[in-house]
Amino acid sequence: SSHIFAAKQHIEQQQVQVAIIELKNAVKLDTNSAEARFLLGKTYLDSKQYLAAEKELSRALDLDYPVSIMVPLLSLAFQKTQADVALLELSYKNEAIPSSKNMRLVYATFLSNDNTEAGYNFIKEHVELKPNDLAAIMILANAQISLDTSAAIDNYKKVLSLNPKNVVALNNLAYFYL
Repeated sequence: SSHIFAAKQHIEQQQVQVAIIELKNAVKLDTNSAEARFLLGKTYLDSKQYLAAEKELSRALDLDYPVSIMVPLLSLAFQKTQADVALLELSYKNEAIPSSKNMRLVYATFLSNDNTEAGYNFIKEHVELKPNDLAAIMILANAQISLDTSAAIDNYKKVLSLNPKNVVALNNLAYFYL
């Protein structure tokens, strides 16, 4: 949209408030624009408006903006608003088995709070409950590299059984077998 284009130009020129107005206008025109919500959330985050950033980034995630981009930004917003603990409680309370998106957010929250062991246990339990969740298996295998090499190998093999062309799993297995 023209508002998104204009906002990007204003961001480049470090006219943050003008960019925010353009992005709000873009959201008004299309409330389901993941790109507008992402850019608005990121702009809020960059300008240290963490609550607004959390809201817009969460909406962008709900609109299927790429999780790999969203998790680090949302994790930072959650840390700044102290919402990370609330996220963990909400995820456990509202879902018996968190969705893949929520699983990644919860895992990132554990890691951002330097609670690696709890994050590892959370992912391990998630994979037991959802044995075909490819993203969770990859995260678990990556976490196991330094903890339990044979379990990591088994999980990379499982990833390949679900997706034979997964380059990361292929590369990591090749590394183990060298």
